[in-house]
Amino acid sequence: MEQILISIIDFFSNVWNSQAIVLIKFLMAIYLVVLMIDIVLLAIARGIGANMRYLFYGGDIPAELASKKKKTRQNWNALRRMLESEKESDWKIMVIKADEMIFQLILANHLFLLY
Repeated sequence: MEQILISIIDFFSNVWNSQAIVLIKFLMAIYLVVLMIDIVLLAIARGIGANMRYLFYGGDIPAELASKKKKTRQNWNALRRMLESEKESDWKIMVIKADEMIFQLILANHLFLLY
């Protein structure tokens, strides 16, 4: 029984150290390096800043609001507080102010379309 176990271990040891398996291990190492480079390049192409904004602020905040511009962030937070109000008049004012704020963001980022 012991001889059988030793022969099985020797068999797998020989297979593991064979040239074919060494070649496969080498190719897998190259594949993993290429895969890691692809992941880094995709993260850069997608925009690491967008990923970090999503992580810290959630998906519903524009890039301009995540920057260090205190006034814009304060206006955005004021609009969110107005949205949580129970008064309908606050909602209407919030919609008008949000429309103006979005218009200014569109102008600042040159996102408008010319017909």
